[in-house]
Amino acid sequence: MTGEIRRLGLDASFAAVGNETQVENALCPICQDFIEDPKETDCEARHVFCGPCIQKEFDRRLNEGLDQQCPTCRGYCSKLQRPQPLVRNFIDQVKWKCLNFANGSGCSFTGTKKQLEKHLDEECAEQETECPFDGCAEKMKREPLAAHKGVCKYRLIPCVRCNDQVRFNAKSAHFKVCRKVPVSCPNRCGKKPMRGELSEHRRTECLEETVECPVSGCGEKMKRKLAEQHEDESMKKHFKLLHHHVGDLERQLQFAQLSQLHHPGGGMSTYHSSLADTLDLTVRLTDYETTSAGFERGEWLDSLPFDFQGYRFYVSVYPRGDAASSDGNAAFYLTNADDYKGSLTISVRVSGMVDRREFSVDFSNALSPSRSWGMKDFHPAESLLNAARVGSEGALDLLIQLSAPRTNRRSLVVSGYA
Repeated sequence: MTGEIRRLGLDASFAAVGNETQVENALCPICQDFIEDPKETDCEARHVFCGPCIQKEFDRRLNEGLDQQCPTCRGYCSKLQRPQPLVRNFIDQVKWKCLNFANGSGCSFTGTKKQLEKHLDEECAEQETECPFDGCAEKMKREPLAAHKGVCKYRLIPCVRCNDQVRFNAKSAHFKVCRKVPVSCPNRCGKKPMRGELSEHRRTECLEETVECPVSGCGEKMKRKLAEQHEDESMKKHFKLLHHHVGDLERQLQFAQLSQLHHPGGGMSTYHSSLADTLDLTVRLTDYETTSAGFERGEWLDSLPFDFQGYRFYVSVYPRGDAASSDGNAAFYLTNADDYKGSLTISVRVSGMVDRREFSVDFSNALSPSRSWGMKDFHPAESLLNAARVGSEGALDLLIQLSAPRTNRRSLVVSGYA
């Protein structure tokens, strides 16, 4: 049998007129209800029972080590099987009264068990039925239920804005989240976009929204309504930033071309001194503001060392300046950690800033194997902090270019502190 068995609690009192005798053979001797999923024993009388009922009895006797016997006649039986189609059809065609035949004015319906189920679910005016709307606990006869459904506070109605189905008693709460309801822009720009379009409005058109200048490295923020004014006033600054950006792209292109010359098939490159005479270097001082917090004049940060022409160098930054610095200025120095003998040209630019600082140093007459050269008034200390605040993860990036005769041109990133 397919489908779940539905018990209605039928007994002989529910037999329809003219079906009293047939009902006796349509009730299970074990559960005294309508025979569901009929199974027949192989006793001499071929008694019929509900499939679940007789199977449970068979299993019980088997577990207790007892011989199988028919629960009705106590005759020996050894197996269960489906009854003949004639028997099954007889059981299915027995007619019953409605379960509500004795309620109120009484329901006069009679029909087979299958017809009775449909009648109770869809038609019987005397049948007590639960309100179908989630949250409502009302239960009443089907006739008044129809009127109740029209006024139930849990009934579903379409939202006048988005047309979604909303509970009647949740209209006010829905309007507070409905994506189709106009809302005032929180920036007080005077516009009222749909709630679902508010983010896009702020991202693309709100004149009071704070936006960042799209020119790489500028970092300026202003309200959108002032963006055009900023572009006009910062044209010279933007030109310099774009010029430096183009220069960086050209150096990267040259770097890639040199790599391709040495490794036509691509992949990681190994450099030879005959290919370039410049080192492009990014020194990244991570979490600069936190690391330098509390520093006083004369205290410094050292980068990790890097190699140039086979010698080690490192960068030192004095966040509050050294003894020779002017008040409010930071200092920058390049230190020769080994006995490098030669002349260098150093160019430095802070990421996010326009100005590039440049100086030359001659180590060929060095009396000490370790010397530092640089700028005591590199940049205002606050400018370096601002550059770090807009940098990736608070890092201060120093874009450095070292040049010397017959050396390599490479791109490196040195991240961290010594």
